[in-house]
Formats: sequence, C-alpha cells, structure tokens
Amino acid sequence: MNDLTLFILYSMDSARDNWDKASESIRHPCKVVQIPATPGERLLDQKKRLELFSALINDTAIDTDWYGILYADEYLSAPLAESLEICFSVRSMDVVICFKRIRQMVLEKPQVISVEYTPRFFRKSVKLTSGMLPANWEHMIVEKLLDGFLEEELRR
Repeated sequence: MNDLTLFILYSMDSARDNWDKASESIRHPCKVVQIPATPGERLLDQKKRLELFSALINDTAIDTDWYGILYADEYLSAPLAESLEICFSVRSMDVVICFKRIRQMVLEKPQVISVEYTPRFFRKSVKLTSGMLPANWEHMIVEKLLDGFLEEELRR
C-alpha cells in the first residue's frame, strides 16, 4: 500500500491524541502527513475545523493513487487494515467508507456508545467539500468496508 498518503489530523481532545498509534495502524508503508494543532486551533468550532482541514488537504499535491484521513485519536483495527490493502489492490472505486466504533467508559467498563460510517479513503482525484465529504460523490463508485472498524481512543 505504498500508493497511499495518510493525513493524520489533530482531534478535539489532545489528551487522547496518539499520533504513532494512528500511523502504525495502517500496518503497511505509506506516506504520512501529520497536521498538528497550532495555538488556538483546538478552540475552533467543528465547522471551522472541517473547513480548515479540507482546504489543507485539497491544496496538498498528492503524489500517490490514494489518500486517507484519520484523526490523531483514531486507529484502524487489524481486520480493517488488512481489508484496505486488499480493497485497494483488487477493486476499482473512488471512495472507501469505513465504520467507526465509538466507546466510552460506562460503570467502569468500556461500552460501545455508537457506530457511524464515514468516508475516509479517496482516489487522489477526489476533492473534498468544506464538510470533508467528497465533492460530486453521487457520480463516484463508493465501497463500504464491513471488515473491522475505525476505532477511537476510549472516551472517559
């Protein structure tokens, strides 16, 4: 999977950011671009953060076939990382949607509080809207990966 540029973006909670875990979860060589917060950026509301991130990504010259987005408090489960490698090598698509599992401590035990799906991997030709969604994706081939989860560091 040398044909992937992985953007790792700072999350809203710096205490949960684990940059190494996020980049190592891909488990295959790829180009990693870390986008840490500058002073004051963590105070931006979600809409402003997404606008900032999409502009940075759209303005970056991507020299790989694919790019992906993770936040610094996220990582790929082993089954998802394995599925991605296979998916990129055998399927023709423009966007890959992953299922994200969010867990929180409930009565001193980690519990899944929600499962969401989110587009996170894109062909290099795909531009993002200010909301970090693919522009014109109704005309794209979209694949949902059901093997494994995009995981988030445990919420307290």
